[in-house]
Amino acid sequence: MDVERIQRFINAAHWKYAKTMPQWPHWYCLKEKVNPDEFVWFCKQIFTFGKREAFKAFRHHPIYRMYLYFKEYKYWIMSNPKDAILINRTFHDHHPLENERIDVEPIKPTADKGQDV
Repeated sequence: MDVERIQRFINAAHWKYAKTMPQWPHWYCLKEKVNPDEFVWFCKQIFTFGKREAFKAFRHHPIYRMYLYFKEYKYWIMSNPKDAILINRTFHDHHPLENERIDVEPIKPTADKGQDV
């Protein structure tokens, strides 16, 4: 895994808070806002080095995704790497593996994390 290249991609990406889903606090970056070749490369890293885990938003029908854990975040996409249009991320410890809905106020993004404020 090319840790330096991953870090460069993460630093260059614009991470926007997903304010329409405060029950599952996370951020995303759009393919159209970054280098598309680097975007696809990063998506492939998620599939190559990630862990398969269940997202249990729907109690009886979990959705399995690949999650790449890198530093304090985990990253995922919702399709195969070539078709992905966005990459999601959230803090490891804030978005439980059980992915139960969080019925509290959303996290307030901070400028030092590179998110919208």
